[in-house]
This record gives sequence, structure tokens and C-alpha cells, in this order.
Amino acid sequence: MTPRTLARTLLCTAVLAGCDAPPPETPASERPPSSTTVASLSLGAEQTVEISETGTGAFIYRQQGRYGSKPVPIPADLLDKGDPVAIWQHLAPTEPVPAALLSARQRAVDAVKKGIVTGAATAVTDQAAAGGDSASSDEVSVTRHELSSSDVFTDGKVPGGGCPFEFFNGSSQEGRPFCPLGSNNKWCMPWRIWAFSYKDRANGAYAAVCTDQGSTLMNVYVGDSPAPVAKITTSAGAWSYVRIAELKVCTWFSCSTILRFKKFDIPYNASVFHFGGAWE
Repeated sequence: MTPRTLARTLLCTAVLAGCDAPPPETPASERPPSSTTVASLSLGAEQTVEISETGTGAFIYRQQGRYGSKPVPIPADLLDKGDPVAIWQHLAPTEPVPAALLSARQRAVDAVKKGIVTGAATAVTDQAAAGGDSASSDEVSVTRHELSSSDVFTDGKVPGGGCPFEFFNGSSQEGRPFCPLGSNNKWCMPWRIWAFSYKDRANGAYAAVCTDQGSTLMNVYVGDSPAPVAKITTSAGAWSYVRIAELKVCTWFSCSTILRFKKFDIPYNASVFHFGGAWE
């Protein structure tokens, strides 16, 4: 039985068991958000940053802008720790932290501490992060990684608009190229009409899309849910940079590391786009 089948079976069992009596009240800190976006920031010139809660303990950080603009820097160490409040304070040091963001962070902390993170393939400790001895072989084990795309357009550019591949190929965010090369955990595909990439057990990941024609929809999946945790649309002449970062909860001796299914999926929707990213 796969983790997804098991999750659905447990859900059906819980529903049947709850038919005779109403379920207990869920503490406010554990309730899923009414909206996935818990903080947003406008940078002007049609450039935005959004932080979204996935309900799994992970957060999605999305930046969007027009062709020619650059992503606003977010230090790699902040993204690695995955604390959405610290990232907000870096992006908007003079702005108060949104209440929705504080609540979302608390829900994620509670979920990780209680070990109820949905879709987690495994959880290990990183002793080195807490100042102890280095952990002995707690590395991510890739059980399956697939990448696919459709026929390649030899020329998908829109005269007077669109997103030139030369721009996409030269763009990056904190040293993470929009178009990385070098291993099975990285990909770069220009002028595609559909594409996807997923990994069964991943700690972090990022993807970048720049649309040359039409409007590109990218679905983001985290954990066992069959529904995407985010749907991101990128219009022609614009780019989107999306990072999935797990919140690390540290105790005196160790920090949590959550490995779970993650996927970026761009279905065919009559658009032409460049697509790159990496699993971390």
C-alpha cells in the first residue's frame, strides 16, 4: 500500500469512526488556514513576493516580476532554516509581521514537534546544526526522480514581448540559477509546452518559469495530498521563482529535517515557457 493510499484509507476510517459522535474541537493553532497566502509584499513595477502556508509544515516562497527584473535577495541561510517570520523581517524590516503569518508559523511548529507532519516520508535529526557531532549518514535517499517535457519549440519567442531564453538562462536568486545544469537533481528546459519534475523524498526545492507565449499554470504539490498546495500563473513576459522550504524546528540537541514528496507540474495549456529548478 502506497503512502497516498494509506493516507486515504486512514481518512475514510476516521470519517466512519466519527459518524456516531461529533469530532473533538481542533485547537486553533492546528487548524488549516482559510487561505494559503499568509503574507505578501509589493516591490513596485509589477514585482511581488508572497509567502504561502501549505498545511504540511512547509512554506512556499514565491517571487514574480516582469522580464528584465531581478528577484529580491533572500539569504540562503534563511531559506535553509525555513522560518517564514525571519524571511519576512528580512524582506520588510520596517513592516509589522502579519498576524496570519505568525499563526501559520505556530501551526507549522506545533505540527513538526508533535510529529504529525502530513506526507513526511521520514524525519531525521541534524546534530551538526545544533553544535554537536556531525550526523553519520542521514542523507536524503532518492527513491524516484522523473523529469519529462513535450516537443521542443525551436523558436517560441513573441515579437516585441515574451521572455527571451537569454534572460532566463542568465537569471538567478541567491546563487540558484533559473536554468541550472550539472546533475540529475537539476533541470533546465527552454521553450516547452508542458513539463514536470518530482522527487519522492526531498527536503527543499525550487523552480523558475518564464513565459514566452500565453499564460503558464504551474501546480505545486507537497506531501500526500492529491490536490496541489499552490497554483501559480505566470503571464507572457513575466517570470516566477518558487521555493518550497521546510520549517526546521530545533531543540537543544538537534533540528528536524523533513523529507517528503514534492512536485512541480506544468500541464499543457497552450503556452510556451522556459522551466528550470533543482531538488535540495
